Amino acid sequence: MMLVNLATRFTLELAGIGAVGYWGYQAVEALPARLGLAAAAIVALIATWAVIVAPNASNAIPQDVRIVIGSGVLLLAAGGLIVSGQSTLAAAFAAAIVLNTILLFTLGHDELPVTRSA
Repeated sequence: MMLVNLATRFTLELAGIGAVGYWGYQAVEALPARLGLAAAAIVALIATWAVIVAPNASNAIPQDVRIVIGSGVLLLAAGGLIVSGQSTLAAAFAAAIVLNTILLFTLGHDELPVTRSA
């Protein structure tokens, strides 16, 4: 069950990337600005995730806190969907994030795969 929940988390992370890209594309009118903002939002989410949230990020943040921060980042992506007029999709996305976070803490997450190079 833990593996299924981790796979779900990964899927939610990918959906978060799509959500911020969609928000960025919908936020402005001019096509070059749409593409630029969408790309910038995607890069910002990925960079934040890699530096702060990822299990193998080299920082001193405990895993429990990383999970909460990651859920917060994904909920912000859901907020972007609301702003873009996709409130039903945003509600479903937010519900999945909350449920996944609860399951991560309920089922445990000590087995999160962490690969560190020596």
